[in-house]
Amino acid sequence: MQIESRKYPRHPSWGKIRYSVAVSDVTDVKHVRSTATTLNASEDGACIKTPFLLEPGHVLWISQIQKIQLSIVKWVKREHAHYVAGIKKLTAGDKHKE
Repeated sequence: MQIESRKYPRHPSWGKIRYSVAVSDVTDVKHVRSTATTLNASEDGACIKTPFLLEPGHVLWISQIQKIQLSIVKWVKREHAHYVAGIKKLTAGDKHKE
């Protein structure tokens, strides 16, 4: 039996989100826009499913009503033709913790 070690409980969530992420290659940085489906969410993070390959450490600019929420990708796994990722909301105090 696995013991839950999360600070906040996760709850099922089936919403669509829009996000953008800066992705660098050898010579350039590109801003990619994509969508994701939330699979579950908590006060400080979520699990999302997206067609775009995210990497741990990517910072997502998530479009919300009249504001942008910054989140960092903590982990990613491939699931068929999509990717499932765990993201954590960033706040002003988080930049020194990550």
